[in-house]
Amino acid sequence: MKKVAVYGSCVTRDNFNSQFNADYKRYFDCVLTQNQTSIISTMSKPNYLVFENENMSTHEINTLKTDFENSFLNEIKSVQPDILILDFFADVHFGYVEISDNQFVTNNRWTLPKTNYYKLTIQNKKQSFNIEDHFENYFALWKQKFNLFYNYVRLNCPKTKIILNSARNVHHFFDKEDQKKLLINGGNIKVIDVDYYNKIWNKFDAYVLESFNDIEAIDLFKNKSYNSFENHPWGKFYVHYTMDYYTDFIDQLKKISL
Repeated sequence: MKKVAVYGSCVTRDNFNSQFNADYKRYFDCVLTQNQTSIISTMSKPNYLVFENENMSTHEINTLKTDFENSFLNEIKSVQPDILILDFFADVHFGYVEISDNQFVTNNRWTLPKTNYYKLTIQNKKQSFNIEDHFENYFALWKQKFNLFYNYVRLNCPKTKIILNSARNVHHFFDKEDQKKLLINGGNIKVIDVDYYNKIWNKFDAYVLESFNDIEAIDLFKNKSYNSFENHPWGKFYVHYTMDYYTDFIDQLKKISL
């Protein structure tokens, strides 16, 4: 059995969930997850902010806390996984907020605005950066920070195999009657330019694969189209896929790693 660390989002982590892959534990043990965090945030100065009296779930608070404290860096060194799987969902969808010199946090629109810290410190300041308004400067900083991230992992986890999950946003979902529809038709989903987001996601992935020849990719979207569906356990969304995606992912991971 291989020990797996996930740095990314549900597009990767859900593959190690029995709701999606019933027998994954025969092959893989997911020992560490860093969820919805930007590379730029992880490779900046930590912020040991205490989140108190926040109207959030324990999962949401943990997502924020690990993002602010950059705890992934110490934890991966401690667990020494056989495999580290990356995806750049947070870098594409969220961007980052600069809270002080060389101190950044992920601009997670699902959790950060709920905090008192955001309401008192961030909300009225123009400190946020995203792929839509600031891409060139964003990408330049992102490449610097990814280089630091890669060097840290290689120095501290020299035997860990790094795999990039080249996931993408989808345009359509199947409703409860199995009718195919555009994702923006109804529901509480932020409208994005799917093609632009995927173009930028591809730039992030391409930089990594061209710069570091020891990183392999699982690129399921290269040869197959996927969709979302309304009965997904987390609901329809750009990266909540039909169930064949999760089977395909585990099959590909087994080919690469076992």
